[in-house]
Amino acid sequence: MAASYRAVMSGSGIAGMQREDVVATIVRLAGKKEAKDITCLYIGTAIYNDQRGAAQYLGLETAGCSITHLSMDATKADAEVLFLADVILVSGGNTLFAVDRWQHLDIQHLFAEAGLRGAVLCGGSAGAICWFDSGHSDSGDPTSFRVVNPNLTEEGKASWEYIRVDGLGVFPGLMCPHYDQTQSNGVLRATDFSEMMQCHPGERGLGLDHFCALVTEGDGSYSVLSCPGKEGSAYVNYLLNVVLCFLFLLL
Repeated sequence: MAASYRAVMSGSGIAGMQREDVVATIVRLAGKKEAKDITCLYIGTAIYNDQRGAAQYLGLETAGCSITHLSMDATKADAEVLFLADVILVSGGNTLFAVDRWQHLDIQHLFAEAGLRGAVLCGGSAGAICWFDSGHSDSGDPTSFRVVNPNLTEEGKASWEYIRVDGLGVFPGLMCPHYDQTQSNGVLRATDFSEMMQCHPGERGLGLDHFCALVTEGDGSYSVLSCPGKEGSAYVNYLLNVVLCFLFLLL
């Protein structure tokens, strides 16, 4: 069933969703005659509806798409707008909070249903993790919490660990965005991801470079958008293609 979904998932939120090739691909997959006919539903739950998240849909807005919003305080009735959208864009941010919030509202199943009805599923970072069974997440970073402790020391800001979080289960496997990046805890995500995978023998894992995007066409085929000149892209794109060959053969 996963092969039926059209999606564009980037290793990064703001940097990924603003790329011209990423925007152009989303517009193409939406299948409308013109970008102005496309309705994009932006969901900023992972970033707590912070207005800084607007940068993640700016590229689509500039292309001419109409942008609507689903608040993190939405009701289940409000979430019916998922079925009116041509594109569903989930922001980066705290994945653990976002998925927990959607489950609390009992709307988690609506995302997959909207995708089966034809909506293009997209997002970067947390907005990529959420579409998979689970993800390698930085949701344990105390600076990413909805309420940040004002007394947090510099040591406290750096003494956190990556965690495994549940996703929406649209695609199978464990997703790791920012695969080639080292975050504020000083640990390379690729290294920690490898250790996490070893704890779950037989599970399929997907490492997605910070400047890389995965595109699924809805017919079982896929492609990878790399960003020329960005360190790490060539290696991670190679790894991604190898992993995806197995991933999509098993769908």
